[in-house]
Amino acid sequence: MHNLVDFFEIAERLECEYRLTRKSDGKQQSVAAHSWNMAMMAMVLRPYLKKSVNMERVYELCMLHDLPEAIAHDVPLHEQTDAVRAQKRVDECAAIGQIVDLLKNDDIRMRFDEYDMRESSESKLVKALDVLDTAVQH
Repeated sequence: MHNLVDFFEIAERLECEYRLTRKSDGKQQSVAAHSWNMAMMAMVLRPYLKKSVNMERVYELCMLHDLPEAIAHDVPLHEQTDAVRAQKRVDECAAIGQIVDLLKNDDIRMRFDEYDMRESSESKLVKALDVLDTAVQH
């Protein structure tokens, strides 16, 4: 039970981790709000999808895709040189490792890897939602 509380504390950090993206009120968007927006978009856009997807998986990927940033922090896109992207990848993999070790749950690593590889229809949709949310905010 203690590990779950530790995990919830890590996940809560996404509410305090801010993206460069600004909301309609001019304030920065939190990573948690970004994930929530993506899940909302998935729900609303579902009837318009031409291909059937596992919506439970889509929601999981929306919630987990930026989870490593709770530990590794967000890196704005305009700062992501090749070297920065490589370090971001290392830091995010280490963060997922910490979370998986904490929860003793490989499903989280599998979902993160699924999103990262962009092979499933669900991961491709979630990446599109990631880009869409950013575009809507600008």
